[in-house]
Amino acid sequence: MKHILLICVTYRSYGQLSDFLSSVESAAALCPDVHVDVAIADNTPKEESVSVCDDYNHISIKQYHFYDNLGYLGAAQQIYNHNAAQYDFCAITNVDLTLAPDFFSLLLTIDTNTIGWIAPDIYTISDHRHENPYMLSRPSKFNFFIWNIIYSSQFINKIYNILHKLKRENHPTPSHQDIYAAHGSFMLFTGNFISMQPILSFPTFLYGEEIYIAELTRLSALKVVYIPQLKIYNSGHVNMSAIPQTQRSKWSKQSLIAIRNAYFK
Repeated sequence: MKHILLICVTYRSYGQLSDFLSSVESAAALCPDVHVDVAIADNTPKEESVSVCDDYNHISIKQYHFYDNLGYLGAAQQIYNHNAAQYDFCAITNVDLTLAPDFFSLLLTIDTNTIGWIAPDIYTISDHRHENPYMLSRPSKFNFFIWNIIYSSQFINKIYNILHKLKRENHPTPSHQDIYAAHGSFMLFTGNFISMQPILSFPTFLYGEEIYIAELTRLSALKVVYIPQLKIYNSGHVNMSAIPQTQRSKWSKQSLIAIRNAYFK
């Protein structure tokens, strides 16, 4: 029996959360060799928050409310740091996703001896886009220099986002391979990673989580492996469109500076 912890982060997205939990329930029902716990890291303001009932037969749910909004990884790591060591696998995930029914069954067939971070095939339906592999190789100091320019100019940032989206559209799903970093919407860690990195301490509010986790994996002498047989579907309904682009750029720049200073001196 393998024990799996899914830490899902929600912010005013209970409809998507319900769909996500239903898909986890269905996948767990088809894999009797797993015990799945779901921890909900809820950043929703207190006056809008809703308690989620644990009326599922194959998964156990516990909800944690963070009314001050700690951010994506900020909220997730509060749960990870106190609970992940008890599990064989732990995932940090958005809620606008659904797992394929055979997700857990296929996960148990993977030899994770040298793997720290598993990257599934995440398909964004609305954009016909595969989010993984996210980054094939480690960025250079020059990459950080360019990113700093991009996030310092709203015009350049807008053009960059358009070109980045076009580049990733209709990306074919490649084969199983080692990569540098997986997409942050679903980050699946093995027991190897958890034992080497029992405490996460992300330095900023939002963005840059992929590079941060990739560096932790690299420093642990473990692999990040893309495994396309593991399927996840992204509805793309939960987004940051309500947040001004200037604020998003500011968060991105803060994260990149902190990560660069910590790992790319």
